[in-house]
Amino acid sequence: MNVPWIKRSDLIIQPHDAGGWVVKDPLTLQFSLLTQSELGILNLMNGQLSFGQLLKEARRLSGTALSAEELADFIGSLASGHLIRQTLVGDSDRMRPGRRGILQVISPLFRILRFQVRLINPTRLLDRLLPLIAWMVAQGALRVVGAVLAIGLLTAVVQFDALVTAVSSSEFLFGPQNIGLMFCVFIVVKVLHEAGHAVSARLFGAECTECGIMMMVFTPVLYTNVSDTWRLPARQRILVTAAGIIVELVLASVCLVLWTMAETGLTKNLLLNTVLICSVNTVLFNGNPLLRFDGYFILADWVKIPNLASQAGNLLRDSILSVLTGRSRNVTRHEQSGFLLTYGVVAAGYRLFLTLAILQLVLGVTEEWRIEILGAILALIVVTGFLVIPMAAFVLELAQEHAHSPFRFTSWLRLGLAGVGMAAIVLIPLPQSVVLSAFVIPEGTPVYAAYEGTIDEMLPYGESLEEGTEITRLSNHELLFRRSELQARADVLAVDLANLRNLQDPETLDQIPGLEQALRAAKDRVEKFDTETSALTVVSPRAGILLPPPVRSPIQRTDLPELWYGLPGEPINSGAWIERGTLLGSVGDPTHVRLQIAVSERSIQLLKPQQTLTFFREGSASVIPGTLDSVSPLESETLAPQFAVTGAVAGQATVDSLRPAETTYIATAELTGDDVAPGLYSVGFVRVQLEHSSLLSRFVRYLSQTF
Repeated sequence: MNVPWIKRSDLIIQPHDAGGWVVKDPLTLQFSLLTQSELGILNLMNGQLSFGQLLKEARRLSGTALSAEELADFIGSLASGHLIRQTLVGDSDRMRPGRRGILQVISPLFRILRFQVRLINPTRLLDRLLPLIAWMVAQGALRVVGAVLAIGLLTAVVQFDALVTAVSSSEFLFGPQNIGLMFCVFIVVKVLHEAGHAVSARLFGAECTECGIMMMVFTPVLYTNVSDTWRLPARQRILVTAAGIIVELVLASVCLVLWTMAETGLTKNLLLNTVLICSVNTVLFNGNPLLRFDGYFILADWVKIPNLASQAGNLLRDSILSVLTGRSRNVTRHEQSGFLLTYGVVAAGYRLFLTLAILQLVLGVTEEWRIEILGAILALIVVTGFLVIPMAAFVLELAQEHAHSPFRFTSWLRLGLAGVGMAAIVLIPLPQSVVLSAFVIPEGTPVYAAYEGTIDEMLPYGESLEEGTEITRLSNHELLFRRSELQARADVLAVDLANLRNLQDPETLDQIPGLEQALRAAKDRVEKFDTETSALTVVSPRAGILLPPPVRSPIQRTDLPELWYGLPGEPINSGAWIERGTLLGSVGDPTHVRLQIAVSERSIQLLKPQQTLTFFREGSASVIPGTLDSVSPLESETLAPQFAVTGAVAGQATVDSLRPAETTYIATAELTGDDVAPGLYSVGFVRVQLEHSSLLSRFVRYLSQTF
């Protein structure tokens, strides 16, 4: 039976400057890039050759021992690209397998991760704008663009610390309000990005016949079809491809300069979001040659290797299969095979890293928003679509390779060793760590206010004290009034008792014992009151240095007496109201400090005393080692407000405490480094080194904690 497919006669074919041939479909305006041998096979599709004859000619053209499966796959790709048409309806079904594999069944389910919807044909609009935008390719305009980019780069260098401080808070980046603002900025930026491609393509004479929306991992992305640029010289293609990146970088430069001059508020946040999207997005995605975005096509044109990713991926796959099976694969050796193989390895590694990073980000954000199950479902979809299905397809191809090969001991030995290696990766315990929020506290003895009152004068912080030294004396007019009442009552009883004794009246002598008892009780009350209120005088519990407490923010409340802020011993707090239980400071050695660590419910079971850790202080490059001391088994309802500074612990913060939004525990650690002494109450993060754990056990623990 002859192959029931013939080449379409209306195809437009022309040579590509990087080698190979460009095939344009005049109906769909889609382009395909074929090698010389692939074009030869396409030309053989005349409906007059049997499959065996076609296979023989294809092997002659390619110069390799092309298999029947590979030829069938290539014919299928020509059909899906609409480069060939059927001669008889139904005949093509004989070339398809009668039974669909499980991957063929479930793979279409994951097309929701990437699909596109065509919206408009912008050709007429671009043609109308062409006279107005022709100046954009002039030398003067390009010099202006270069100057703007230079100014933006200089501003980024000068304002680097301010930028890092502005974006270091996860609450700013991933807060619900900023997520909405960032999404709106993203849409506008992408519209301008794609407009850059469409305008530059039209300026060089290429067509842009399609604009629409593409969904990539649940994220809407605007796209323009400028595949007609394959007809252009390589230099012009590179400029068209780079146009979107240039638009984003110019936009980032302008917004960065404006951000440095803007006042704090919505406008400043809007500018900062624009800078982040136009810069980070360009570095990690659009400008990155390891992903199939603008940077990739620029690299492919620069090295003159069409279909760079597919060629590199095929070479990497065939090389791995060759190593595992010991059989030489039918790979056409490219003159840049070393570069292709290197690119394939690096690109695959980067995609894996990026997938894991995105998963970590999704899980972290959904955990902060308390929608962990939704995050787990999204993670499962992404992992299945980007990792599980490709790996399963590779394993099936490997199994078919062995099934169609004669038994060879070395091949099975290689496969067994590969299986052992994969099992080792999954089962062997590997180092792991957890990052937690922490802040520095003194080891000294705390000094509290036992009664509420106003503070008039206090010893300065840093003063050397002996045990029993008076630190401050609080004033409480209400307590003074109550004492005066008690004292007046005792004085009245004393006068009444003296009068009765002086009268020597037999009729009143029997009242004297009762008055004496009442007077003793009144004096006891005065003495007891004096003993209790003596705590208004705060004394040092031990010898040492008076250390300050954490700084307190001002309280905007008018229904209470004037409360203190800053440090209670500062002159600005003279006469301010001190609540009962207020931490006035501590007495100890300022060089002896500890860490207080906030531990989430997910991490509490992983922590054990004597585990080593490293403290990274916020705003400092210093790294201080330490050892975990204790982990509280009881949930902490309130935390120190310093934990809110890092943004790692979400909750409702007040001036004195932070009520965490999720179950949180407290751990303490000792710092063992002598080189750098962290400041009291400085905040940061600790990385705790946990017991080694295998990837399988971590996955099982994650499932048990999530579901």
